[in-house]
Order: sequence, then C-alpha cells, then structure tokens
Amino acid sequence: MSILVTLSMLMVLLVPLATPALAAGSITALSTPILVDDPTIPQAAGAIKVVVPANTIKNGDSVIFKLASGFDFFAPAGFTRDAGNVAHAVKPVAAGDYVVVPATTGPLPTDVNGLLAANIDIVILDPNDEIQLTANADQSITQDFVFYVYLETIEVESGTSDDLKVTFDGPLSTGFTTGSVVVGKASTAGQVTLSVSGTDTSNNNFNFDLRVKEDTLGSLQLGNDSLRLELPDGYEWTTPAAANVVVPALWGENIIVTYRLDTSGEKLYIDFVGADANGNSAADPAEIAPATARATNIASAWDFAGILAFTVDDDTAIDPGDVVAKIKGETDANLSEAVVGTYGEFGATVSAKDAPELIAGQTEQEIGEIVIKESLNGTLVVGRTVTLTLPSGARWQGEYDATVPGGPAGDRLPDFERDEGLRLDFVDYTGTDERTARFQVNAVSGDAATITLEDVEVALEAEFEGDLVVTVGGTAGVSGEVTVGKVVAPITATTLSTPDVVIGLSGQAGGEFTITENIAGAFIDDATVILDLPGGVLFTSTPTVEVTEGDLRITNVRRTGNDNQVSFDISSDSDTASTIKVSDVTLKLDRTVAEGNITLKVQGAGIVETDAYPDWTNSDTAAKCAVARVATPAPSDQINTSVFTIGSTTYTLNGVEATMDVAPYIKGDRTYMPIRYVAQAAGVADSNIMWNAADQSVVLIKGDRVVKLVIGSTTLLVNGIAMTMDAAPEIVDPGRTMLPLRSVAQALGCTIEWDATTQSVTVN
Repeated sequence: MSILVTLSMLMVLLVPLATPALAAGSITALSTPILVDDPTIPQAAGAIKVVVPANTIKNGDSVIFKLASGFDFFAPAGFTRDAGNVAHAVKPVAAGDYVVVPATTGPLPTDVNGLLAANIDIVILDPNDEIQLTANADQSITQDFVFYVYLETIEVESGTSDDLKVTFDGPLSTGFTTGSVVVGKASTAGQVTLSVSGTDTSNNNFNFDLRVKEDTLGSLQLGNDSLRLELPDGYEWTTPAAANVVVPALWGENIIVTYRLDTSGEKLYIDFVGADANGNSAADPAEIAPATARATNIASAWDFAGILAFTVDDDTAIDPGDVVAKIKGETDANLSEAVVGTYGEFGATVSAKDAPELIAGQTEQEIGEIVIKESLNGTLVVGRTVTLTLPSGARWQGEYDATVPGGPAGDRLPDFERDEGLRLDFVDYTGTDERTARFQVNAVSGDAATITLEDVEVALEAEFEGDLVVTVGGTAGVSGEVTVGKVVAPITATTLSTPDVVIGLSGQAGGEFTITENIAGAFIDDATVILDLPGGVLFTSTPTVEVTEGDLRITNVRRTGNDNQVSFDISSDSDTASTIKVSDVTLKLDRTVAEGNITLKVQGAGIVETDAYPDWTNSDTAAKCAVARVATPAPSDQINTSVFTIGSTTYTLNGVEATMDVAPYIKGDRTYMPIRYVAQAAGVADSNIMWNAADQSVVLIKGDRVVKLVIGSTTLLVNGIAMTMDAAPEIVDPGRTMLPLRSVAQALGCTIEWDATTQSVTVN
C-alpha cells in the first residue's frame, strides 16, 4: 500500500459537500462496507469526511490518522514497505488510497475551503497503517476546512473480525479535529444471500427467478457443486444442461457458470467457474474464456432470470400447494429451502368483499364487490360464459350504456375490473327482468387472475327483506353464491291504537300510528308519500301529520284520491333516522267493508321508487298498519271459513272436507280459483252466480252487494262503482272461469289470510 496525495489533480473532480462556515468539527464515515479477512486482495473501506471549524488550524498544527490493528494499507506482491520509499506515493485517481482537499466546500464559488491543498503537507509515518497531515499556513478565519480520506485498497489480516476503526490524533494544541470513526466491518465467514421471485402457480410447467448475492468478497464458493437445487418427488428440472454460460452481474463482475442435471432430473447443479476475466457477456458466447476465470475482485450479485424451470413428472406423487426446493452445495447460503412454485388444479372461487345495508323499494342501491379468482391461469376459457343472477325482487343497474347488445336502449350493465390480461365482457341480460347478467370470457389470463365486479347498483322490490344473494353460474365453470347486501325495509309503521268502527257511518275516530325510518335517508327528497286506505274507507278530514323525531322535513299534507288517501311531500330527507306521527284520523266506511282490521298502506315515490316495474306486483307499498277494526258486520252476513291449498283439489268449508274439479294456482303472486268455489267461500248461493257469454262477464250477488267482473279486465264493479284489481279473471282449460281470489272475496265482504308455509289460503 502507498498513500496517494494528488491534490491538484483531484480538487476539481469532487462535488462540494462541506457544511456552512463556522460549523462544529466532525469526523464522519460516508459508508461502512463489510470486509473479508483475506490479506491477498485489496478491499475498499468507507470514505471519511473531516470538518474543522473556521479559524482553528494554525501554521504547524498536525494530525495523525492510524488504522486499527488487523488492517493495513495493501502492499502489492513483492513490495517492501519503507517509510522512505515514495515510488507508491503517486497513483492514478482510480486506484490506491489518498487524501483529497477540495477547492470549495459549498455550492457557491465563494465557499472557498478554509485551507487549500498547497497548505497541507503529508508524511507517511508508517507505510502499513499511519499517515500524518501538517498545515503550513493558518486556516481562514471565516471558512471551515474540509478534507476527505479515501481508503480503497485495504488489507485485512486473516482471522480479523473487529471493526476497521480509523483514529485521528494529535497534540493537545492542534487545531485539527480528533476522534475516531468506523469505516468497515470485518467478517471471517462471508455468506451468500439467496432470494426467489417470479414463481408460478400451475398444474404443469413452472419458472422462477433466483438472485445470488455475495455479502462479502469471496462469499461464493467456486467450483463444482457450488449450489445444488433439489426438487421434491413428482417434479423434474427442464433447465437444460449447459457449460460456460456468462451471467451478467447486477453489480460487481460477470460470472461464468455451468448447469448440470443428475440422472433423476430432480437435482440441478450450478457450478460457479469464476469471474469472466475478459469481461464478456452472455451476448458473446464465443468469447467466453473459462480458462482465464478468476475470483471476483468485489462482492457481486447475479440474477438467474428466465433460466430456472421445472415440470410435473408424476402428478400422483404430489399434492396441491407450495413446491419447496431444497438448497444445498458448498456455498454457505442463507436459505436451505425455498418455495419455487405452487401446484394447483383448474378452478375458480367467488366471494364478496362486503355486504352493505340496502333499502327495499329503492333504486341505485350499491352492492358489495364480487370477486372471482382463478386458482390457475387459463381456468376461465375464452368463449365461455359467466352468469350473475339476482334473486326475485331485485334487478341489475350499473353504468348506463344505450348500445347493450340484445337489450333495449337504457339497459344498465355491470362491468368487471380486469386483471392479468383476463377479460370478461358483458353480453346481455337473459330473460326480461334484468335479474341475470351474462358475461363472456374474451381473453385468457397470463397468470392466475382476480377480477372484481365493482361500483354496481341494483333496484329492490318494496317487500324484499334479508340477505341479497347473487348466484354465479354459466359455462366457464364458476359457481357459487355470495351475499352482496343486507336489505332492510325503509320504514316501519306502528299502530298506537285500533278503535272499533262500524260500516255505514261517517266521522268515526281512527287510531293514531307512527312511521319510523329504519335507516337515515329512507324517505326520498322532493317526492310524495301516500297514506292509502282500503276500498270502501275514506278520510272525512285531513289528519295531523308531523315529524316527532329526527331532522326529516315534510310539507303540504292534504287529502287525495277521492279522500281515500292522504299525501304529503318530503322537502328535505333525513341525516338522522326520523319518526312521523299521524293523529286525528277520522273515517267513513261504506257497507262493502269486511269485518276485521282496516289496513292502511304507506306508498308513493317519496318512499318507493320501484313501483313502475311491471313484473313487481308487490312493489308499491313500503309498510302497513291497522288504523281501525270493523267489529260489526252487515246484518245479512254469516261468517263462513274456507281453507284452500295451492295445487290441491281438496278444501274445507267450516271444517268439512270437500273436493273441487280444478285446483287453485298462483299467477303473478295472485291466487286464482274456479268461480263457483270463490262464490261459495264468500257465502254466495249457486243461484246468484250468473255467467253472460255475450260479454264474457260474471255477476255475483250477495245480500245488497252486486259484483260484476269481465274476463281479461282488471275493472271490478261493486253496486255499479268501478274499482281496479291488480289481476284479471281468465278462462283456462277445459273452459273453467278462474277468478283472482283476493279481489273478489274482499268485494264480497270477506277477509283473506295467506300461510306461506302450508301454501294455503283461508277465506272468512
């Protein structure tokens, strides 16, 4: 080793790094690399920055810096250290150890160093480890003095494991900064760090990348069996055997390797021949010269990318999951095994990220995200389909697109967020109710993909409550059910009192009731709410309607619908779930009203947005409650009880079992029965059932009530007063006249009870 002082050559090459004038003195290591205990090779320690405060150094001040025990300045072979030997005192900038005094210490030309290079004399006290710096002029009174010590060719004695500490010392009177700093850490056992990346999930072919990094110079063991990778049973290497391949360095020097396979194909040997002394690359295979290979001169790292590959040899010997390779060989590495791939079968799973709270009877309700995840790339085959089906009472809405193939203008379609090249494109809605959205796989994934249906909205029928479950199907092999929302009724109507009333009287007191939001914002801004009474019941005055809790605002309470309705407007929807109280209810009942509860319905665009869908016959009412009870029937009424079961020709009348010639059925959520049994259940004598073939009409007479219906018409006449049914009479094979039970029975003064469990209807 020799100490290089080439001050005039180097001062213009350095970036100014000094601190401002009058800064405190300091000795700082710019880096602390790891050094290996090998005295035959020169190694670079960290550089040192020394700052001496302005007006500190006087002419004649000196400082000595010395290396710690176990470290020397490197001496080339055949060189005899001699303090008087100055042949090695001059070196080119790229090699050796040297002191640099920059001309300036800051970004401005005026940031002149407190001492210039010509003001520093350097003496080699000991060519092994000790140098003295002496000032031949006073330091500037306004500028700090900054100099750097570069230690680029250090020799580490065998067995040294201590830190390389450089000590700056001098007499008490010296103005130089003194102290010590660690500029390197010695290691007696260098290790190689291995890391695996780019692994595949597959059922056949696998690739992965391996990074090999020397922690210290010489960590990698050269020669045969430097590294050996062993696959578990059932797999074999497809990496071809090859000799004298140059692997470019990520940093450091290129390395020559040889790949070998054992006869079983399960073991891959990577033999590191050494550094490519000619500097060749894999792009120049003809220039590779392993005969000139040598150990690297600097700790290096290499990536084995696009090279390491294996395949399934015997699928009966393996299970789905991680493929773990063992790592052996002469090199001391940080890993003894590593996951180099994942074996799996074709398949896909479906899940939902969340299930937000949704409001029944409203549109544009955003559901939770639906996630479809492939277990292997290519699981979803191009040309096959994925279908997403909502339950009855829900329909898709999403980003507007008037060009949906196969659908009318105005369809709203869900869309997938794509991943790994996989593409699912919306095709159409199957059926007419927009419950099933169909997608087609139009691009296969480059890797196992995850695709997400997000930012999608649905419309919900008013009577829908509970979990919103999407069923996944189609020809692509994805199946399952996912819960994407929890549907709640927007409001609850609660009766505070149910007074008895009689038919045929006006001005009778009805009961008070409340309407409470189950979720803030359930009532819809700038829309109308309707309180609807059943047929034959009217409001005789406008009740008091007021908000008693929350911040909902309502206006314009009035009677509408020929006085059988009360309406009010939502002027401001709620941020806090609110309660409306309805009081001062007065009623008028005609003689068509049946015995039992008078049920009021809460309807209107202010609470239900989905009543316009033609296939949702139960989507006009958000809540119901009883506001009175008819305790006294008409004098001529006699209470009979009949029970009918859907699909069965057997029924009971006042507990006596009998048989019909045709069974009841359900159509559009309405129960249909043959005319004679509807009339019989309502207490109409056979002689009072009249059929007119000319106008296809049925007339039923019970007491003072005359009810007329026409096949195919939803208009029902009670004593000449027209009312609208939600289903029309029809004729079915073999010529039976079928009537909608609920509408006809209520017109004849009966009450209806439905039992969903037994699929039975009770007519009183």
